[in-house]
Amino acid sequence: MNKTQSLSEKLEECFGCLSEPSIGQLKKAVDTFGVEIEKLIPYLENPEDRPYGRKLLYKSEALEVLVMNWAQNQPSAPHDHGSSFGWVKIVSGYSLNMLYQPNKNGVPVCAKTFVQQPGSIFFAPQGEIHAMQNLNLFSEPLISLHFYAPPISQMKVYDLVELKGGVVSDDCGAWWDKEKLLKEFEIITSTDFQYSGLYLSFK
Repeated sequence: MNKTQSLSEKLEECFGCLSEPSIGQLKKAVDTFGVEIEKLIPYLENPEDRPYGRKLLYKSEALEVLVMNWAQNQPSAPHDHGSSFGWVKIVSGYSLNMLYQPNKNGVPVCAKTFVQQPGSIFFAPQGEIHAMQNLNLFSEPLISLHFYAPPISQMKVYDLVELKGGVVSDDCGAWWDKEKLLKEFEIITSTDFQYSGLYLSFK
């Protein structure tokens, strides 16, 4: 990134020309968007009592770019990204990425986990349910950039303790927030369900 170029100018340069980008086109733009962490610091939101602070950096009809500042050892809720796909770049820190698969009752079950290190970029396909967590390794803060096409709408968030899900407003993050809840639904009917931390099992 040019030292004299502002963050907003760089965002417009990399993403302003995209209209209904394909997965590959968005990835190419993400790869060209090189930004130093110092440029992001003024935009970092305090997580407070949530898994992360969430700040919208850029939005068009085609896509949106967000920066997230993660709290220590507090995972996001399992969630999808509505009808969007996206790419996530780890700017600093180490993230645990947890991928979920719905079981026969529709309950998201943690199926795979991956550790993402600084500089890594990973794909979030449409419909995928995942969660992220700051591993707080080496006392390095977890800061991540998220690129979604189109902008996220109708995102589903899951509460695996209360066994319910909800559709949240477009400005809500991956946590349970009753004030931003547009629709709530149950996700289990079986009485044989047993919750065990990140992993879910049946008796």
